Amino acid sequence: MDKLITSSPLSRGWLNQIISEVKKRISSVRYEESKHYAVLKSSAPGRAFVQLNPQPNQIRLFTPFDPSYDTVLKPSHSSWKRYPSVFVIKAEDTIDKAIDLIIRSYEEDR
Repeated sequence: MDKLITSSPLSRGWLNQIISEVKKRISSVRYEESKHYAVLKSSAPGRAFVQLNPQPNQIRLFTPFDPSYDTVLKPSHSSWKRYPSVFVIKAEDTIDKAIDLIIRSYEEDR
């Protein structure tokens, strides 16, 4: 089965930067990929606390926060009640904000 089939070398590079930095800060985080999504899981309770959807020119980061939590978040328009908001990574200068949101998602999940 192919994984992250909608990604590109650009979005894969961003994803690798994000995962590398998150793993430096949260050593117990687990990373998994599927056909369209990547997830970050905490060791306890062992469920995904964010989902990432790499596309050719962006990565959508789905978070557990209400869209009003931060001005950069938008409603996800998804049927996932677990991830009501999305942050779109469209450039390298938005990676730090994505990492911040991921770290805060992890802390909220604990």
